[in-house]
Amino acid sequence: MFSLFKNKQTRVRIRRIAVLSLVVWSIFAWVMARALIVVTAEPVEADALVVLREAEALQLAGVPAEQVEVLPQPVSSTYEEAVRLRDYATTQGLRSVLIVTSAYHSRRALWTMRRVFEGSGVEVGLAIAPIGEQSPKSATWWLHISGWRMVAGEYVKLVYYWLRYR
Repeated sequence: MFSLFKNKQTRVRIRRIAVLSLVVWSIFAWVMARALIVVTAEPVEADALVVLREAEALQLAGVPAEQVEVLPQPVSSTYEEAVRLRDYATTQGLRSVLIVTSAYHSRRALWTMRRVFEGSGVEVGLAIAPIGEQSPKSATWWLHISGWRMVAGEYVKLVYYWLRYR
């Protein structure tokens, strides 16, 4: 049998290092994914429920179309969504909004919304879509291309937002 490493002790050591590396990476990846998730943030009750980029999901869930208001003018970022929502909430006299978004987007969404809404008199709360329905599980995100877009991509966006909007 051909082996790159003829010494049995070297092969055993390499296997141990490979297994240990996989275990360490798995734990690190899980921690990094979980750190992006904000489970809930007050207020629990709100004047308006805001679903970021998922209006069709409300109708599929049985919310009557006349109860769904889509804010005009498309936006290209979470920051623009926050500004548009703040303007809408203040002109409508809302006192609180509950943001619904994906789990891995929750930390940046809440951070952005709270910064934009600061001083407006409107409270911002957060609820997340369950992990596993629209996004890969925290333990295995790194095994999926969509997981790399959601988790690794979210860290890139967090750094950008922190530098741009702090």
